[in-house]
Amino acid sequence: MSTEIEKRIQVLLAEIDQLRVQREQAKKERAALGEAYKRLKAQLKEAGLSFDALVRFALKDVRRVLEQVDKEAAQEEAPSKRKTARKKAPTTRGPKRARAAGPAIKIPAGRYGNVPPNAEEVYQVKEKGPRPKPLKAYAEEIGIDAFLERCRLGD
Repeated sequence: MSTEIEKRIQVLLAEIDQLRVQREQAKKERAALGEAYKRLKAQLKEAGLSFDALVRFALKDVRRVLEQVDKEAAQEEAPSKRKTARKKAPTTRGPKRARAAGPAIKIPAGRYGNVPPNAEEVYQVKEKGPRPKPLKAYAEEIGIDAFLERCRLGD
């Protein structure tokens, strides 16, 4: 039991040393960045330029850096979720849908008239393309054979 505790203490001491090294590196980096920033501002002032002008000049790079910072912040905030293998649930078929009664009515190309509610109107149906809704509805209502007899006009 005491060996486990000693091992745990050694691990914790190693982590503390590692964190101290990281802290020193961060201090050095911060100092170097501060000095570089001061020199940059001095050079800009010497050249008669503002910091705004520099940012506008390097806007593309600045945006890229800001996006990276935002992504890193979002990753730190959100707990990382490990992907786990999901078991597939057995598929169940949904409710059966009602199908249209009988096959779709196919209206041949030609001229058609006497179609209620507007009996005076003459419909021209081409070989390819959509069929007018009143024609389809009336043909479904009375049947294709009766529709062709009553409504088809001679060519």
